[in-house]
Amino acid sequence: MKALKLVRPLMLAIALSAASVGQAQVTTLGNNSSSGDYVGCDNTSPFPLRIMQNDNYRIEWYTDAIRRMLLQPTLTSQTIGTYTALDLSDHLGVGLFSTTNVTRPFSLLHIDHGGNQFSGFRPWHKTGVTFTRGTDLGYVGLKHEANDVNSMTVCWADNTLGDGPDRLKFILLAQPIFANGTAGTLNGLEAVRIAPAGSGNQSFFGIGDWLTTGSNVDPRERLDILDGRVRIRRLPDDPAAIDSFYVMVVDRRVQTATNQERGVVKWVDPSVLTGGGPNDCDRTVDPNGTSTQDICTAYSGSPCPWDNTNNVGIGTTTPIAKLELIKDVDTP
Repeated sequence: MKALKLVRPLMLAIALSAASVGQAQVTTLGNNSSSGDYVGCDNTSPFPLRIMQNDNYRIEWYTDAIRRMLLQPTLTSQTIGTYTALDLSDHLGVGLFSTTNVTRPFSLLHIDHGGNQFSGFRPWHKTGVTFTRGTDLGYVGLKHEANDVNSMTVCWADNTLGDGPDRLKFILLAQPIFANGTAGTLNGLEAVRIAPAGSGNQSFFGIGDWLTTGSNVDPRERLDILDGRVRIRRLPDDPAAIDSFYVMVVDRRVQTATNQERGVVKWVDPSVLTGGGPNDCDRTVDPNGTSTQDICTAYSGSPCPWDNTNNVGIGTTTPIAKLELIKDVDTP
């Protein structure tokens, strides 16, 4: 009789414990929840909601019988492409991750839209966000370089440069229902475009709306300004340069199919300039004079030798001597 009295309370405790465990499960009878059911805690709960997997397995989220998101467990000694011994632990992936080459998140946050290439991946893609779509990859985050040195980095990649190369763009968008110019169009106002060369050894930085105004032509110089002007707000206060310097000029030749140099900044030796350069032969300070006020023209010294280009004319624009004076006199 005493044994029976002891067994009954024990069985009751086990049943209550089982009921408590059953209530803690995320499920309903037949997994057919009624309207208003939810997973979580209401505002009377003093404890945090925990989604836990104490075994070393990932956590997955599904809708429409399709996995939409996954959280990786501890995952060390992994391989992506040619990089080995990678730590891919606690990476969160949003997307399908169902292709041959993109099966798991590469960084702490990875957004995948049918990506199928890992060639742009680097082992320092950790503290940031990875984006994959088709054969392209992007990464925005920190690049760990040494000890406490972490550089903020923006990366974009192709599986091969022959497939693009893809550009990096900065685009301004405005509401399309208002008259907001190009910024209100579908593609928006492109402010900056960086276009890599097919060699993979250099890139070209373009300022301007290369898509609309530039007819989607890529920049061709290290710095290529599509339109507008360049201004230097703070000019140097150093003395004027006299010797061993060159003058910057702009190529103004008409652009043709064979000449693409119009607008390119170049340099010339100032000694070849006329019409106001430091060695202008129209008027020059005589270095042999006794005063800086000794001005001469048709100067015979370097760089202005005696020749017909240094003649002086009064009353004529085509002097044929070193000094030619022409005066028309009316006769009575």
